[in-house]
Amino acid sequence: MQQQRIVIGIPTRGQMVSHTTRTLVDMAIYDGMHGGKHLHHNKPCIWIIGASMIVNSRNHTVKQFLALEDAPEWLLMLDDDQLYPKQLLDSLVASVEFVRSQGLECLTMSVPVWRLHGEDKIRSTHNVFSFDDSTGSFVEHEGLPGNAVVQVAAIGTGCLMVHRDALLRLQRHSAELGMGDTECWFRHVNWPRNEGEDVYFCRLLMSAGIALYATTTVGPLEHVKQIRVDRLYETGALTI
Repeated sequence: MQQQRIVIGIPTRGQMVSHTTRTLVDMAIYDGMHGGKHLHHNKPCIWIIGASMIVNSRNHTVKQFLALEDAPEWLLMLDDDQLYPKQLLDSLVASVEFVRSQGLECLTMSVPVWRLHGEDKIRSTHNVFSFDDSTGSFVEHEGLPGNAVVQVAAIGTGCLMVHRDALLRLQRHSAELGMGDTECWFRHVNWPRNEGEDVYFCRLLMSAGIALYATTTVGPLEHVKQIRVDRLYETGALTI
């Protein structure tokens, strides 16, 4: 991978969680101290204010990225309420190179994130999903291995790196499907099933024949909600 080719895109409410800010600064300093190998020098980050309109924020991030004059290769979508290891960029790039060394196309790389799940009885799990052909729906991915790179059906957008070519292919594919080529990468779909904008993006990847990969070499990542979620908890073990 060429140098200076990753742009980070972060939708934010205007005031980022302090823990997240610290880890992002650490990550940028780490990249700079190791030759500035990964972050784009002219536009290392795109900040979108207004995360309450998350679909608009994510689409606007993609459009800003694609409009950059020198066409950086990768958009790394991160959320503003997670903790990032300083070597995150190294891990993502190494994971892409590993997949490509197997002779496979690799235009995506993501990292799982711990998430809270449930209503009355809360548990924590990762945000990785498999696809159930019989129902056409996504189900929780079981047996996620550690220190590995795996192909998955869907994942949350909290830490997802996508190549420019994939975003352009999705844009063309969306137009072919009659869904338009603007504001086309992310949508919240209420019917026939309630699925968030990140699942829609993953469905679009699947429909376009673009494989989605996840690496556990640095994850799952901590999620800073009302409590910090950093490991597996059984149902009912958490209260918020």
